[in-house]
Amino acid sequence: MIRYSLILLLLVLVVFSGGVEAKEYPDLGLQAKSAILMDSLSGQILYAHNEHESRAPASITKIMTLVVALEAVREGKVSLEDEVSASFEATSYGGTQIWLEPGETMSLYDLLMAVAVGSANDAAVAVAEHIAGAQENYVELMNIKAKQIGMKNTQFRNVHGLDAQGHYSTAYDIALLSRYALLNLPELLDYTDNWEYRVRQGTEIETWLVNYNKLLRRYDGADGLKTGFTNSAGHSVSATAVRGDTRLIAVILGGINSENRFEEATKLLNYGFANFETVPIARKSDVFATISVSEGVRDSVEVVPLDDFGITLVKGKKEELTREVILPDRVKAPLVRGDIIGEISLKLDGEEVATVPLVAAEDVGRISFLGLLGKLLRSLWPF
Repeated sequence: MIRYSLILLLLVLVVFSGGVEAKEYPDLGLQAKSAILMDSLSGQILYAHNEHESRAPASITKIMTLVVALEAVREGKVSLEDEVSASFEATSYGGTQIWLEPGETMSLYDLLMAVAVGSANDAAVAVAEHIAGAQENYVELMNIKAKQIGMKNTQFRNVHGLDAQGHYSTAYDIALLSRYALLNLPELLDYTDNWEYRVRQGTEIETWLVNYNKLLRRYDGADGLKTGFTNSAGHSVSATAVRGDTRLIAVILGGINSENRFEEATKLLNYGFANFETVPIARKSDVFATISVSEGVRDSVEVVPLDDFGITLVKGKKEELTREVILPDRVKAPLVRGDIIGEISLKLDGEEVATVPLVAAEDVGRISFLGLLGKLLRSLWPF
């Protein structure tokens, strides 16, 4: 059996006629230093320009800040109801902020909203210190997560995105991060989709935050993710929008001005929605079959996809796509969760264009001799 560590190597989308050409992109007249358009489900790149060029990510950094925090919440390490006390360190940062005072307390939820909506640097540091004890510890978690996601050309030095030596990323890596967040932490959109939010509600110092992402009001289906700006980084945005089954991610790094980044993200999204569509193939919650298991402690195992999977097609080709589920009648124990058992074969015009591995949903150990004997006796003399 092929183990989990090798499965990802098989998730390869083959480029085909009627599908998506991988490297020849139209001239969209973009002025930004780097740009990329990616299908969120399939991961297919639909447009790219200097996508691997190293650049300062500015406050787009905060997507990773939010990802690490929301995973800590999901794992039960912290609660959204936690009262977080701001340190002097957290209150010492300039730029966008909610003007935390040393010792001021605020719920973790409010601080995450301040990061997502108001891009608050002080809130980002307070979150990091609450979860990891110090910003440096939290940055280590961010870099570990970046490696897990496959962000090979990214290094974080802080949680807020203010310029720092050795703090860099690429349009491609930001798209990977955005895709990871959308697929694995859909609750992130509950934060990034807010046009406005108020912290310290009901007090004399209530603070009104308005989202810097103007696409939330301007673009149909837009619901995230994050803008960024510093003098060295320029104006940037990682934008996502959904229409039907198709969700796209458009990343602009080094835009010439604030309006330019939104105009160029709009160009990318318009190009994507006009020309392509996503065809969902399998969700990781789908059970495709229950297969008999020989010599196992259990007689059967459920077969599921390793992860959510979809394919990107040129519009008008969806009806020509066919699927075939290929599975054996029986497998032999032992099985480890994630072992490949079969596949879904996708064909266009009779030619295979992609395969989706189907895997064991759980471990099935090999039955012992005494266990096998007991099973045989029970089959002969049921009681």
